[in-house]
Amino acid sequence: MCFLRYGMTYYRGRLVVPVSGTYFLHSYLELFDRYPNHNIEGLGNSSMKHAMYRYRGSDGKDVQIVSKEQTHKLSSNGLFSYYGSYIAIQADLFAGDEISVKVSNLKLLKHSRENLFGVNLI
Repeated sequence: MCFLRYGMTYYRGRLVVPVSGTYFLHSYLELFDRYPNHNIEGLGNSSMKHAMYRYRGSDGKDVQIVSKEQTHKLSSNGLFSYYGSYIAIQADLFAGDEISVKVSNLKLLKHSRENLFGVNLI
């Protein structure tokens, strides 16, 4: 589900900023990790990363503007782990900047109505 208002557009998986200014950017993701047959071997100290990037045509590359990294945790039931990850930042953006959210392991992404990604002019 996507709500676009006040000139914001969605292009190639990114939100495109309509006018230059200071913005509040935020993202919340629900991540879910299953351990079939209580098998957690191989996880080691691996981690997952939830990050937000800015793409500016003149730069031609994604630049990370905020991120959060969490190590895998074993839940008390030993069957699955649930991660709620929230990142936010206030940033000065130019018209045409494109904002995207990435997670290091898409298999962890739980398709939930709670997941969100917002860009709001302050």
